[in-house]
Amino acid sequence: MIGFSCQVYCIGHAFDPAIDEKDDDDSGVVVMKFPSGVIATIDVSRVSNCGHDMSFAIHGERKSLYSQTGSRDGLSIASSDGITKSVMPPDFQERFEKAFKREWSHFYECITGYAT
Repeated sequence: MIGFSCQVYCIGHAFDPAIDEKDDDDSGVVVMKFPSGVIATIDVSRVSNCGHDMSFAIHGERKSLYSQTGSRDGLSIASSDGITKSVMPPDFQERFEKAFKREWSHFYECITGYAT
């Protein structure tokens, strides 16, 4: 257990003028340091030119763990030039199309009395 963070630093910026007008940020970074010495970062953005990416990485002394919601075909290619992946779906609708269809179907069942 790494415990609660003891130092936190945050910074953000609004690149989109419409978001800036609301005194909000569309991109930001959080850096946290824990009593054990572990340092964690969180990067968030409402804007991505490569599609909607949701991922995390944890780096330990001997191993790293990665999790990322899928690309269109799940293909990764590793070579001496690095790792390349196919493009990410550009938005929520394409990435979560099946989930949206299931949600609408269940909603319809709820309002028509067919859902339990």
